[in-house]
Amino acid sequence: MIDNNLHLTNWKRKQGCKCQHKNQVDWCGCSPNVFKSLDFDRLLMYKGKIAYFARKFEPVINQDIINSVDSMMTRDNADLPAMSHYWHNIYHHLDPRSSSTTPLYISYFNSLIRRNLKALGSVASACTISDIHIEDSHVLYVADHFHRLLIKYNVTMTGLTQPVTLESQFSFKQHYNVLDPFGPIGSLQTLEVGTDFDVKELVFRNYAGFLGPDSDIGLRHVWGYGLEASLSVAWIDPAGIVAAYLDLTVAKDARIDFQKPKLKHPLRPGVWTVKLLYKLKVCVEIQFVVLPYTNTLDGKELGLNEVITTHNGPDGLYSSMNFSDFTGKLGLDIQKELYRNSVINGRKVGKDLEEWVDELSSFSWSIQDTCSSRNLPYSCLPLNICSNTRWSSLSPDLKCDLSSHFHM
Repeated sequence: MIDNNLHLTNWKRKQGCKCQHKNQVDWCGCSPNVFKSLDFDRLLMYKGKIAYFARKFEPVINQDIINSVDSMMTRDNADLPAMSHYWHNIYHHLDPRSSSTTPLYISYFNSLIRRNLKALGSVASACTISDIHIEDSHVLYVADHFHRLLIKYNVTMTGLTQPVTLESQFSFKQHYNVLDPFGPIGSLQTLEVGTDFDVKELVFRNYAGFLGPDSDIGLRHVWGYGLEASLSVAWIDPAGIVAAYLDLTVAKDARIDFQKPKLKHPLRPGVWTVKLLYKLKVCVEIQFVVLPYTNTLDGKELGLNEVITTHNGPDGLYSSMNFSDFTGKLGLDIQKELYRNSVINGRKVGKDLEEWVDELSSFSWSIQDTCSSRNLPYSCLPLNICSNTRWSSLSPDLKCDLSSHFHM
């Protein structure tokens, strides 16, 4: 609608009036949705009319619509570098708001950097890297799709008097397996596990997908038009324990749905599995990592008592119901071996814990590339300059540079 304040507002009340922030505010009203590419025809209807303000736009949800509006306003950005790129910051070492997620994020960052520097060390034997300090992290979206995880950090290098800023990129490895594509499963388009689900925009706001023992995990599933059916969803922890077994109804129409099992914390770290069953037959499964912590909130290394408390699952069952009767139907014949390995892993500290964390992070993330903020001795580490590297958060993004469009 356009009201008397000259506003164009993207109201989708059926989707935008969900009460999702009751813990933060004392009201439960409606909120506009983000404009997306599919809404561009609505914007074109008001070209030339008196409307000076529109909302909402959010590049992490849809950058393309913002580019389209720029073009509609005769701002020619077509040849700009990084036109389809968007860097979204998820962590900064000076931001106190990230304190609640700091132990999990730092566990991930340290593991990914360790693995990356180990790989770099194999080609840079003449260069020693030390004194690592994590600066920030971004998720990079290209053409409105998640592309890479970026981590920026300062290091000290042999022969250099000043610290060097490096940035590394990592790609996410999806473990998604369709065992039986027939029947209602044929209309399944996407299956994803995450946290912080936005019921208005139907996305996980945990953009990097980092999951730890205290995460409230849920399942996002996207369906095309197909058959109406009743399915089952089994959540299986790394010890082979069926944490939850829930019903799922699939409608005929295309839709995006979300299911959140009520699981008691802490979640057992390791590789989890979600299985979708139709008529008690496993049709699709997806695996994801719950990463153990390596440090406390104040940065101290976890001791044995803290490890036993946080890395061995909940005290008793994950829920009020016991789903052990489904173990055989789900093909969990090696449950004793899985449980024994989980107990061993759940007591690891120090170097052993770091090696386990690195093993788990390599299950979900692969190393891609590293750049440097300045030239380095070639004999030490031959890296590209970040400002000349298109994926780097330090590279130019002229579509967001106000100085190139406005003059004082």
